[in-house]
Amino acid sequence: MTKTFFATPTDFKFRKGLAELHRKRAPLYIRTRALWYAGTMALLFGSALAYPSKFVAFAPILIFAITALYFGAGFAWRRQMFAGFQSAPYRLANTRFTLAEDGYSEESALHSMTFRWNAFIAADQTNEGIALLLADIECLAIPKTAFKDAGEMAETLTVIKAYIAASRG
Repeated sequence: MTKTFFATPTDFKFRKGLAELHRKRAPLYIRTRALWYAGTMALLFGSALAYPSKFVAFAPILIFAITALYFGAGFAWRRQMFAGFQSAPYRLANTRFTLAEDGYSEESALHSMTFRWNAFIAADQTNEGIALLLADIECLAIPKTAFKDAGEMAETLTVIKAYIAASRG
């Protein structure tokens, strides 16, 4: 059974969709890495107080600066990456998404991609649409605007999961 949908890929907001997938699929130690980093900073600060030196007054400023650089640089890099990806020319073209027994394909005036079902590790529904995971941090997406309603999206997700499971043998 072949299903065909039409949408603009930019309708799937990757930053929001991947953040939701990350919350669902990432291990606890990855989701809480900010707490691990804060704990390391607290230990560093505590050791500066426990072993006083002439730099103890400077330690809180250094710790704050390191933390701000770590999170600030990561935030700026991720924001720039997602903005660039979201506005790529091929993502602005109206695209045909096709699901068939032999695989998944996308086609527009600017690009054409085809993947066999065994290339995907999983499929998951987000608030932005359906994400077809090629790896834990890489996915292709079908925007929610391609579907008439939530029922059709849920049905399509069930079909995709069945295709992926059948490809695994």
